[in-house]
Amino acid sequence: MSNSAITISIGKGDTLLDISVNGTHQAITLDMLKGIWKNISEDELSDIEYFNAEVYNNYIVCCVTVAQGQGGIVFVWDTQAQKFVHYSNGEFAVKAVIHNNKVYVLRQVAYWGVTAHLELDCCPLGAIAEDNEVTEISLDENTKFHLANNPDNYAIHFDGDIPTIKIENE
Repeated sequence: MSNSAITISIGKGDTLLDISVNGTHQAITLDMLKGIWKNISEDELSDIEYFNAEVYNNYIVCCVTVAQGQGGIVFVWDTQAQKFVHYSNGEFAVKAVIHNNKVYVLRQVAYWGVTAHLELDCCPLGAIAEDNEVTEISLDENTKFHLANNPDNYAIHFDGDIPTIKIENE
């Protein structure tokens, strides 16, 4: 655990995230994302429809989607090493958290012919592939079909190692 004061904000131009670590500036740019995310390789930041970023110790955990969620990436930025230490499939991702060296991803899946629903999965922190294997986590029917009006309102909480999905600000 670090004593670093980390703040994040939405970037401008070709910068997705502006990061400040004890007053020192870092940034996640479009060029950096192009190296790890096939869905953005020829596109622009203006194509991004949703993103969520949160601070976890010295990490920034972020999920970003395009094409109505059908393209996306989850990444973890290490503010001490100033590099990506994880990236994985972010299709339909609305929230990502780190717990016990795993990255948990909540997905709000919705596309033509499929009833909108939630899915939860995890993979080891340190995965470096958009198509890495994940472990699906079973959700009960009430949770699976309880959708938030705003994806920012989802929260992943843990009772020990058991993840639960909550909708905050309801």
